[in-house]
Amino acid sequence: RERHRPRRRNMLAETRLTSDWIALNYPGRNWHLQFRVGRHPEAAGIVIEDESERRWAENFNRRIDAVIEPPPSLVMIEAKMWDAAAAIGRLMEYRLLLPATREVAEWEAAPIEMVLLTAQDDPIARVLCNRNGIRYVFWEPPWIDEFYAVYPQRRRKAAHPGLTDALLRQFGGFAPEPPA
Repeated sequence: RERHRPRRRNMLAETRLTSDWIALNYPGRNWHLQFRVGRHPEAAGIVIEDESERRWAENFNRRIDAVIEPPPSLVMIEAKMWDAAAAIGRLMEYRLLLPATREVAEWEAAPIEMVLLTAQDDPIARVLCNRNGIRYVFWEPPWIDEFYAVYPQRRRKAAHPGLTDALLRQFGGFAPEPPA
């Protein structure tokens, strides 16, 4: 039984999920994990006294799980082991803050692709991604059984996917496509 910050292990699984998926799908491309987005504190009018204060102020910038450099496109990836729908708003925040990020100035002409990568298929997240121009990727890595052994309370499927399909049809949504 883990006593020290079990949530942290879940975050490390998301990093591993992201890294493994990028290695398979974007060979030879340059990429960055935990890429900070937003304006540098000094650019926002904050007076920075020393290096430690600058690092502290930058902690308030948000971090994208991964960014893949162009060409052809700048790819922003947010990964979730479960509860994928919760990451859609984060991706939209990152997209909003991206132009204010000094490090991406050289890539500003590149088209931007947002990707939600998840290890647990979620029909609601799939529909919301389709509606918001986000690429939805459901991928179970080879080590997924190890993850579920450590987190038995997590499920391989989001709750009630059949009910989700019925509700979407009934209330004017559209049914998600089955996973590939």
